[in-house]
Amino acid sequence: MTWCSKLDASKHGEVRLGWFYCNEMATNTDDSKRSESSIQSVTKSEISDSIKAQSSIVSENDPQKVNGRSDRPYVERKISRQEMALRTEGDSEHSRRGSSTSHGKGDNIEKGETTLHSKASCSSVKESSESLTGNEDISRQRLENAAAKVKVKATSEEEIALQGILTHFHSFSFDKAKEQAEKERDASRSSGSSMWQAFLGCVVQFVQAEKLYMNMSFLVTKGFLRKEVSVRAAYESLIAELEELCLAKKVSLKDGETSADDGMTDHIYSGLHDLLRHLCGQLLVFTRVRLKMISFYEKMTAMSMGRLMNFEELLSILNDISTNHARSFHHPLLSAVKTNFTYECDIQVHLLRGQIDMQSWRFLPSLISLHDANSKLNNWHSFVQSKETKKYGFGSSFLKSSPLPILYQWLWQAKAAFVSKFSLYFHETLATQSSVADMKSYTSRQACDYVSKIQTFVRKTDASSVCLVFEAAGVEDYQGAGYHHPEELVQPPKGLESYPAIFSYPPTRPRDKWPSIVMRVSDRSNEQELMDRVIHFFDQQIGATYFLCRVEPRITLVVVFESRKSEKDSYIKDFVYDITTQLRCSKVFANLKPK
Repeated sequence: MTWCSKLDASKHGEVRLGWFYCNEMATNTDDSKRSESSIQSVTKSEISDSIKAQSSIVSENDPQKVNGRSDRPYVERKISRQEMALRTEGDSEHSRRGSSTSHGKGDNIEKGETTLHSKASCSSVKESSESLTGNEDISRQRLENAAAKVKVKATSEEEIALQGILTHFHSFSFDKAKEQAEKERDASRSSGSSMWQAFLGCVVQFVQAEKLYMNMSFLVTKGFLRKEVSVRAAYESLIAELEELCLAKKVSLKDGETSADDGMTDHIYSGLHDLLRHLCGQLLVFTRVRLKMISFYEKMTAMSMGRLMNFEELLSILNDISTNHARSFHHPLLSAVKTNFTYECDIQVHLLRGQIDMQSWRFLPSLISLHDANSKLNNWHSFVQSKETKKYGFGSSFLKSSPLPILYQWLWQAKAAFVSKFSLYFHETLATQSSVADMKSYTSRQACDYVSKIQTFVRKTDASSVCLVFEAAGVEDYQGAGYHHPEELVQPPKGLESYPAIFSYPPTRPRDKWPSIVMRVSDRSNEQELMDRVIHFFDQQIGATYFLCRVEPRITLVVVFESRKSEKDSYIKDFVYDITTQLRCSKVFANLKPK
């Protein structure tokens, strides 16, 4: 009994090297058994020739083999050289035992001849195993397929860990994300690549920077005893770390160490390192975008210190940021990070666009922009609190004492303020769609009930009229109040009609005083004074007193009295200035800065 090698072309098109018992002395074996077990031993040259012949046959029959790849789900286990050597030695020992047993039974083969044949067979098996391992067409493909299977298993653990860390971004649980990242980093010190540990360190820095960013810490005024926390410096430090990781070369389990199976380890950890480099590249872009967003919010708060804000400029900056980088960080593991960024930018865009449309007194575009902002906020809220999703009303204010980040709360507050402003600018149009009681109920639930404030002021001061005057002259797409078909042609207004009252209480505007009002509103010589303070004017011919203040570039608040009023009447001037400041929304943008 000896061991011999057999070449077999399986039904899958593989060339396999098997090991079978060869009974050379079995003369009484059945024909069926003899056909399966009586296989002649082959030499090294015969094995090599057979391998080449079978490989050429498989390549011709399998077009995927011709292209150097195989899509078969079956992957044969890798056999190391040490294991092959142990098999060869065991086979040789078994062969010698079988030969001595047959010689003791009186077989017709001499002992020396049997031993020589056994050694030749073992030598042939060893050489054939070396030939299989070094064969580029078969063994390398098997090694790559086996390594790929192990690579997916190995890298999936890191992917699961990252997914668990970054998922906390949905609910703004930055402390939990940081704790989990630090725990994973400490656990990987005993095993795992140094690049994985360095990446987890970057994740910890990223979580800390995002927490500071969402709380607008970069807008905090630095005091004498206040600890300075530079969010910009944190992001810049993170950029340097990520750039270094993107350029890092392949490393093993630990610096200076290698695994017992270098080929398999290279395959496993090269896949992990490729994933980490890919994530580093996308986080690098995201971090740079964050620096641009910091500059955007700094500019926004600086504008809020002035009289009027340039919403067109802010919208242009934000559009450039969102459109140029919307697809720069698309990896599924970064989905929570991208979700927050997308909602933040989209909501801001809709709010700014709504402000611009209200300044030009466009009803339908303003309504659509505010509706889109409200929908985005509710969708984002479903991610933030998936267990207790609360749908906020169209004009509701945000809950007080919320543990959520300042930026998220501010977006709700800004939307509520803009809805209140919309309810005043288009009050006449909205009132035609509902009853007086319903309209009063709707406005009373707003963040600021401007109509109620104006009505209270009129009762206390006996003012004859409070109105908002819109300068329609020069507006190309002006169509007037309410709904209009986009293709409807409207003749541009002329004369006094170029200055309609977009709101008036009492509802009927003072027509006899309208020429005097229009003259004061259109007078560009006192433009700066209208923006900076409340203008007092007394018309001696009709005995009326006017208080004016510019709200928007084309909208002016006018209060009319039928009698002479003192220029120093603080109650009247404070009311006019307070309403004007609120409608400018300067305080809303100033509230973005933490107290």
